[in-house]
This record gives sequence, C-alpha cells and structure tokens, in this order.
Amino acid sequence: MDRVEVAVRRPQGPDERLRVGTVLSRTGTLARVQWNDNGAVEENVRLGGENLLAIAGTRRHQFLMDLPALIERFTSDPVAVVVELLRESSKGLKAQAIKELLVELGLEPAAVDRAWRGVQAKLAKRDDVRFRANTYRWVWPRPAEDVIDSPDPSAEVEMTVPPVEAETTASPVPKADVETTASPVDVEAMDIPVPEASQAEAEATAPPVTEISPVAPTVFSAVPDAVPEIPAAPPADAGAKATGPETSAPIRKSSSRSADVAAAAEDRKSSSRTAEAAEERARVLAERCERLERDLQSANDRAIKLRTTQERRLQIDVVRALAGLAAEIEEMVTGRATPEIIVERVRSLVAGQALHPIGTVGEESGFDPALHEPLAGELEPGTPVSVIRPGYLWTTPEEILLHRALVEQVRA
Repeated sequence: MDRVEVAVRRPQGPDERLRVGTVLSRTGTLARVQWNDNGAVEENVRLGGENLLAIAGTRRHQFLMDLPALIERFTSDPVAVVVELLRESSKGLKAQAIKELLVELGLEPAAVDRAWRGVQAKLAKRDDVRFRANTYRWVWPRPAEDVIDSPDPSAEVEMTVPPVEAETTASPVPKADVETTASPVDVEAMDIPVPEASQAEAEATAPPVTEISPVAPTVFSAVPDAVPEIPAAPPADAGAKATGPETSAPIRKSSSRSADVAAAAEDRKSSSRTAEAAEERARVLAERCERLERDLQSANDRAIKLRTTQERRLQIDVVRALAGLAAEIEEMVTGRATPEIIVERVRSLVAGQALHPIGTVGEESGFDPALHEPLAGELEPGTPVSVIRPGYLWTTPEEILLHRALVEQVRA
C-alpha cells in the first residue's frame, strides 16, 4: 500500500473544527495540501504547530483523528501507546522525543510527565523494546513457545498412573495412591456378577476409556508439542472383566520439532551475540578514532605554539642586533668619528651575526650576475664594474644571499 501523507489541523478554538487533507507535495516543512472538506481548495501550509503530518493508517494518524480515544487509551495503558509509536519509528526515539511526540499528539504535558516514570520502568522489562545509546527501539519479539518450563528439556518424562483393577469378582481392589473426590466404593461388598450378553450389547454397555484422575501427579516435558499419549482402552468383549490400564507408556517427544526449535533458538542467540559484538567493536573503534583525533589536534596545537615561539624569539634577536647597530652608529657620528672607523665598526658588528660583505665601495671587479646587480641596463659577465653599495651573504650552515652588490660599468 502506498504511503499517503495526511495533514491534520487541530482546532485551536471552540468555533473551529478538525481539518484533514491530503499532502500533494512536500519540501521540508512546507507542504501543498488539498483539504478534504473542500477538495477544490489547495493551500500551502507550514507543518508543525497546528498543522501536523501523519501517514494514513498509522497509529499516529488514528491518534490525531480521535484525541478523546488517545487520552482514554493513554490513561488506561500508557505503555501500549508508547510501544505503538516506537513500532512506527524506524530510527527509534529518545525519552525526550517520546514525551514531545505525545504532547504533539494532544496529551497534556503534566499527564505525560506523571505517567513517564512508570512507562520507563515497564519498557525495560519488555522483550520487544530495546534500550541502547539512550534510544528506545522496537524489535521483533521472540516467537512464543508453547512449552512448560522444566529443568531438563531433553529428559524422557513419563506419566505415571497408579494401577487400578476393577474386577467383577470378589477379589479386592488395591488402593490407588490417588486422592479422589468421590466416596470410596466397596467392590467386595457389591460382588455383582457380570451377565452374559451379545457382542453388540457388550460394546454398547462397555465402560468408557479409563480417565486419569485430575489430581494424579503429571509431569510434562519442556519440549514443544510433547503431548502425552494415553493408551487406548482394550476392546470390551461380552463377559470380559473390566480392568484399568496396568501402566502408562512413556511419553514420546517430537524429536524433529524440538530439534528445529532448539536450532532456531540457538541461531537467534548467535545472531544476537554477533550483532552485539559488532556494535561493541564499532563503539571501540569510534572511541579510538576520537582519541587519535584529539591527540593529533593537541600535537598540532603544540607545534604551532612552538613555531610561533621560535619565530618570536628570532624577531627579538634581529631587532636587538639592529638596535645595537643603530646605537653604535649614532654614538660614533656624535663623537665625530671618521667614515672609515664607522664602516669598520659596522662590519665588525654584522660579522657577529655571520654576515659577510660583498665588495667595498669603489672596489672594481668583473661583473658576476650571481653577486652583482647593475645600476642600469644589462651587463655581460666579466664586464669591469665598480661597487657603489656592497651586498651581504649570511653564512649559516648554508650560504644565503641577502643582497647583491650594486655596481656600475667602469668607463674606459
């Protein structure tokens, strides 16, 4: 049957009435509804609040259509209402979601809160409701087994009926270890002979099959369909003595049926254990992934913090060296030191930072594109040039070119 979505608008005032319509299309919470009270009218409605959505034929739909019946049903058996809602939920429901759904159907929040504690306790005892990860889910209940509990289902159990001999002669009848509600009969005192009769009369007047006393001790096997077999009464012949069964035959079990039931039960247990083991492995793997993700994020944060600290320390060292250089130059200029002394002092300071000059001002050499930068135009390697401004190399474990020397071509 197709899933027909139905919109139900609950009355909000005494003058309003219940409206029911068919959902023609739906995008999220916005639906196009054709109301049944006037099939020609279509309306765009927002689901939620006064406009509720249900699938035709479901319990939710029935509850929305008949609020008094829902209230009466919830008052008498709230667990049954909750189980029916869980049965129609494919992903299960948390406790808060169940209560919110009951209130949405029209029940009073106070009534739901009062009944919830008892509902929660009874749900934990049901075989068709499973509670895991804070979520209630309806599961198929185990098939009922028409058996009577027994300590050992595989044991052969016999129904013992005490022997009773009822003779028409003067021989005494042994006392049976069975309590009866009828008054005892003195067979010896009666001493009634059995008259001879024809075969037909004997069959007509033959006593019925001996019945087992209702208070006789009877034990049944716990195996399904193991019904005791009572031996049939022997045919009554004319003039024959009426005797009861001496002993009862042992009960025969339906071995094939019991084996099938036991195998099915074992399969269910095995499937349940396998599913639980798979869920446990998934949970452990999820926790391990979360832990590794946290460790990785923590290591990344530490690396970023360490790199930031190192960069900050390097910046401080560079600025400190620059500040010392500026102070030295200002001191020498103020003391009217000669340019040669200032240059020598600057080169001494920068040498402490592994900086080495490329040429000196006025020095002439051949043009080297790797170390020189022409002041104008392009020069061929080896062209005579004169240094205008020296460059610098930083000789750490590897040699890094910081600035090329600025040069100009020497005119002949």
